[in-house]
Amino acid sequence: MLRRKGEISHPLNLQNPSVRISTILFLAGYAGVCFLYTNFMIDGALIGRFLLLNATLLLLAIFLVDSTEGLFFFTPVIILYSLLFFINIISSLWAINPAESFFESFKIFFGLLIFASTTILHIRNPLFFKGLINVSLLIFFGYGLILTVQITAFDFKTFSKIEMDAITGINGNVNLLACFLFLLMPFLIIGFFELEKPSKIFALIGCIGNLIFLAILQTRAALVGMGVTSLSIFLMYVIYKKNVPFKQIILWMTITFFASAALIFFFRSNLSEISSRDVNGILSAKSFEPRKLLWKKSFQMFEDHPIAGVGAGNWRTNLPNYTLTGFIDEVQNGQLIPDRPHNDFLWTLSETGLIGFFSQVAIFILLIGYAYKVLNRNGFSWRLVIPLSSLLGYLTISMFSFPKERIESVVMVNIIMGLLYAFIQTEITFPASFKLSIQPTYIRVIGASFLLVILFFGLIRAKGEYYARKLISARQIGDFKNVIYYSNKSISLFYKLDNFGIPISWYRGSAYISMEDYENALHSFSEAYMVAPFNIQVLNNLASSLEVLGYHEKAKSIYLEAIRISPGFEDPKLNLAAIYYNEGNYRTALQWTQSVAGNGERKQKYKELIYGKINKR
Repeated sequence: MLRRKGEISHPLNLQNPSVRISTILFLAGYAGVCFLYTNFMIDGALIGRFLLLNATLLLLAIFLVDSTEGLFFFTPVIILYSLLFFINIISSLWAINPAESFFESFKIFFGLLIFASTTILHIRNPLFFKGLINVSLLIFFGYGLILTVQITAFDFKTFSKIEMDAITGINGNVNLLACFLFLLMPFLIIGFFELEKPSKIFALIGCIGNLIFLAILQTRAALVGMGVTSLSIFLMYVIYKKNVPFKQIILWMTITFFASAALIFFFRSNLSEISSRDVNGILSAKSFEPRKLLWKKSFQMFEDHPIAGVGAGNWRTNLPNYTLTGFIDEVQNGQLIPDRPHNDFLWTLSETGLIGFFSQVAIFILLIGYAYKVLNRNGFSWRLVIPLSSLLGYLTISMFSFPKERIESVVMVNIIMGLLYAFIQTEITFPASFKLSIQPTYIRVIGASFLLVILFFGLIRAKGEYYARKLISARQIGDFKNVIYYSNKSISLFYKLDNFGIPISWYRGSAYISMEDYENALHSFSEAYMVAPFNIQVLNNLASSLEVLGYHEKAKSIYLEAIRISPGFEDPKLNLAAIYYNEGNYRTALQWTQSVAGNGERKQKYKELIYGKINKR
């Protein structure tokens, strides 16, 4: 039977129920992960998708392993991916919050399984590839409808940055939405080249529509990633496509130039009021300052823990230890907590050190190296070049954003990697020393058992987040008894921090303070300190509870720690002033009062009281 170069062809009985069921499960899970959203959680797009992906993989572990016989798994890429998972989960031993390490590790494990499942299904089922492209088209048009509704709801004449950032689809963040749209792009492009009419036309509409949405969002990381992908496709087409007419190259360059110019002209003229998000804003070096500060702190974290990092999922907990100087006032006052460094590579480097970083980078290097080896041997192929170029664009985005945080991004990038790997496996024979066959029964039992453990973990975490959302609502209306009740229901071994990085026990302690139950407040804040020792609000409240109960010297030392972390934080300075005032040390009390920037009401009141005592002397 004749086949196109690069097309995967393996003997297959299409009536094999395990192959058909596995394909349906995989594609349904892929679509579900992209669309699932719930209002019962703090983050409607995270834990629910985690559980759905877990359930999908659990079912695949039951059905898909019947299709693995004759395949080998312990290739260099799989070994490195497994090592990355092991490093992340073992880092829970030295992490401040082991539960966060588990959560991050399980996402990596899911990525590994999606990567392997994509490779297996692409090799075993020739219908899988077309089904994947068609489902991706449906996902795009579903998102397109959602985004169109969100965009048209705004008045373009008063379109502000705040309104722009509200265009999130169902991803929770405009940056995450832009990355999601970018990761959809390779499936749309492949659909244009691989599908027959009318699906080809829908794929073309999807490509154009996706570019328009990305242009509207004007997210720099996604735009740069798209530029890298486009340039990579063009260069590989010119270099590896044999006998490319020079006129065709000029034609493509002309079309690209005028299409880009038209998009820029259209959006510059229609969104000219968006002064903070125009082309000048995108290119502004000043807008990179917050990221540069996050990167600097992340590298300091790595320098202190160069080999194994601070523990997977623990970047946010450890960041304040490197001081909050330079951040916006809301961060310096503890009202906001930075939750990501906006660079996935630095994120990995700081959390898992050089071991985790090199394991992650080596996976991409091997895949890209194998792909170029196939390109050099066989020449240009859309099925190879599109995933390869998209992977290069994704890595570019990862240097400026945080796609590894989200479940849908984990799924999509690993599907892209799996497609690329399946293509490579048809062309490259891996060293025999890496080949190891495993009985499908063993894979099924081990995989399903581990996934059941993860499912239990996810359900406990979902329960915690559900009650955390309730306690936050109760706190907003001053219902302190329910804050305590929901805190006790929320907190567990697997869930101690909410999605904002605030310890659940801190909410409980704040409720006890409002009820003037200082003994229980001290107990709760002490618990909060164990899971967030550098959180300045935790430190300030813990010190205040100690002070009320008479532990003055201990309270002073904790207030000083809060001030070390955030010299701009006013509360501990004024609290120290109050301690020294009560002790009769008015000069020191005055020094701490005057160290507070600005002239707030509390500062002025303290100054009057202190000067009154000093003048009497």
